[in-house]
Amino acid sequence: MGRLRADCARISGQEYSLKQHGFARTSEFEVVAAGDSFCEFRLVASAATMVQYPFEFQLDVSYDLEGSTLPVRASIMNAGHPVMPVSFGFHPAFRWPLPYGGAREAHEIRFDVPEPQPIRRLRDGLIASNPHPTPVDGNRLKLRDDLFSDGAIIFDRTNSRAAH
Repeated sequence: MGRLRADCARISGQEYSLKQHGFARTSEFEVVAAGDSFCEFRLVASAATMVQYPFEFQLDVSYDLEGSTLPVRASIMNAGHPVMPVSFGFHPAFRWPLPYGGAREAHEIRFDVPEPQPIRRLRDGLIASNPHPTPVDGNRLKLRDDLFSDGAIIFDRTNSRAAH
């Protein structure tokens, strides 16, 4: 979540430059499988990734269209020997309002269970230590224009396993 201080990681005494959001989002993934309503992609360590992240890994990401939902799954496997530190930021973006119409204020995100825990925000690109009251009412997050006026909303203590 957030970013590394000064966009730099120190691993085994050596510094590695790793920009905010990492390298996966700009890397070319291999298509492992694809069908009418699903696809699976894979990214493995390469010379380009090792410059920023010196570990052998395999990252698999799959998408399945199930009715009006889009389950997204990701798994990261250490393909090498040393302990591999990893942080996986998972925040897909969606067009809002959705293209099929409807007023902006009619859209919401529904969590599986109520989410009363405080949220976190970013400060100078890093997660701020002070919590903020949750914008979730029970299990519903009503979308509104000012929701992200202070930047990203970080749910770091969720009870839910899914959101719809």
